[in-house]
Amino acid sequence: MGKTQLAITYARRHKEKYTAIFWLNANDEDSLKLSFRDVAQQVLRYYPSTSMLSSVDQDKDLDQVVSVVKDWLDSPRNTKWLMIYDNFDNPKTSSNPAKWAVDIRQFLPRSDHGSIIITTRSAQVRQEIVRYQGRSLDRV
Repeated sequence: MGKTQLAITYARRHKEKYTAIFWLNANDEDSLKLSFRDVAQQVLRYYPSTSMLSSVDQDKDLDQVVSVVKDWLDSPRNTKWLMIYDNFDNPKTSSNPAKWAVDIRQFLPRSDHGSIIITTRSAQVRQEIVRYQGRSLDRV
């Protein structure tokens, strides 16, 4: 079973634990930003009165969309979400500073609630995120 299929299987088996499950394409920064726009639209479909999301121009300012979605995830009322960052295979690290590499830290919620799955082929990702977040990560 591949990494993406494993994440799909987990999400399906444990969907009752979460109030929302969001799938993000972490292949590159543009894909991540578009994925955050999809998350914003999904949230607005279910919670149309979410003013922080409805006030952002989702077609013109994707950086703002990312920021506002992260703020929404950080809200103390939103504790049972799952973010799946799929295909994070080009991490920007000290040993890989390439322009096309992704610095996922700017796309991670800041809160200590909710759950995150990151699928990757890169062995460097775990140590970089632990260094950034200061949290333990389980490897599958």
